[in-house]
Amino acid sequence: MMKTILRFILAIATLLTVSGTTTLSFADDSSPIVRITGGSTGLFIPTPHSLTTSGYSDFAVNVKLFHDGTASGEFTCAIPDFVVLGVQVTNWSRHPDGSIELTGNEYGYDAVAGTGYTDCPATVVMRSGPVGIGGFDFSDCVFPEGKYDTEIVRYGSIDFRRH
Repeated sequence: MMKTILRFILAIATLLTVSGTTTLSFADDSSPIVRITGGSTGLFIPTPHSLTTSGYSDFAVNVKLFHDGTASGEFTCAIPDFVVLGVQVTNWSRHPDGSIELTGNEYGYDAVAGTGYTDCPATVVMRSGPVGIGGFDFSDCVFPEGKYDTEIVRYGSIDFRRH
């Protein structure tokens, strides 16, 4: 009886070891490690570094982050009667505070100038959380050095999900 139990335990242990090794050998760096999703309305926060200090924007984010620092997806934002923009996200990095910096190329339509544009480098630093906690910083090729807008989630949320 004891030999049967030991054989059974050994068989289970071997099976788990082999299946674990097989799973690891098929793991691949092309699968996302984090997905950032969310959106709704962001409220501009007046700060010394901001160009826009009042009002709101409607925003959305759906981005996959990969092991090698690349990313895919898009961040979109619209400030009513001013600008509608999208950022095709290509890269990412994590800040010590847990926020995630996304970089990519921006395209959009400037309602004030009455013209569309493309190929504007942009940076969005995302902070995960619900209303009053989640938010983002945004800067692009129009912002002077050291300037960026900060928004906090007014409605909706920003979620970081591990895969």
